[in-house]
Amino acid sequence: MATSKPGYGAIPPAGTNGSILTANGLNGSSWSKPMQHTNAVQIGNPDPVITFKLDGDIVTKAGTITADDWITTIKVMKQLVMDMSKDTELASKYPYIQDAAHHWLMEELKK
Repeated sequence: MATSKPGYGAIPPAGTNGSILTANGLNGSSWSKPMQHTNAVQIGNPDPVITFKLDGDIVTKAGTITADDWITTIKVMKQLVMDMSKDTELASKYPYIQDAAHHWLMEELKK
C-alpha cells in the first residue's frame, strides 16, 4: 500500500507510474499501470493523419509503407530528378527540376 513521506505526498504503488494532476488550481495524485505504446509518433487527433509505428511502418489513409521502402523510394526519385536535370530540353521546360538538382548538389558539396 502507498505511504506518505513528509513534504513528498503519496508514494505510488509498486509497478505503477505516478503523476500529479492539476485542475482548477488543486493538485492530486494518479497512479496507473505502465502503458504499452504501439506507435512512436502519431499526427492528428482524434483521427491520425499519419502514424509512425515502432516496427518501422508508416501508416496513412492511403495505405502502409515501411520506413525502409519510403527512404528507398525517395532516393530513387532524387536520382531521377538529378538525371532529368542533365537533359537541357527537359530542364528548360521544367526549371524546378534543375533547381532541385542544383540545391541537392550544393548540399552534398557542403558535407
